[in-house]
Amino acid sequence: MRIQNFLNKNGMNISQKNNIRSENAFERLINENGLGIIDLKIYQEQDSMIVILNNGNAIKVKLSEFPILKKTSPNTRSKWKIIFNGKGIEWKSLNFDISLKNLLEENAVYSALQKLQSPFPVEFV
Repeated sequence: MRIQNFLNKNGMNISQKNNIRSENAFERLINENGLGIIDLKIYQEQDSMIVILNNGNAIKVKLSEFPILKKTSPNTRSKWKIIFNGKGIEWKSLNFDISLKNLLEENAVYSALQKLQSPFPVEFV
C-alpha cells in the first residue's frame, strides 16, 4: 500500500508505472523477455565466468573485470546465490553483487573490443 501511495502522490499510478518502457536496451531485453540467470560457473585459471540464462544462452565475462571476485579465495567465490528472480548474483560474505544488466553490458563491450582488435579481410568488389 505504501508503494501505491508514493506512486499516486507523485502523479503516477501502478498501471502507468508498469507500462513505462526502459530506454536501456539491456533492461528491455531482461524485462520484456523475462530473461534471468539460472546458474554460474567460475574458472579462475581461464579468467572466466560463465553465466547460464533461462533461455539456454550463456554469457562469458572476464573474472578480472570484478577484482573483488578475482582476489578472493575459491571457497568464498563459490558461495554465491541468485537474487531478484534471476536478475542478479550475490556474494553475501563479500557484500558484493552483480546485476544481469551489468553482465550483459560487460559481455557486449568485451565482444565489441575483440571484434575491433581482430584483423579481418576486406574485399572490394
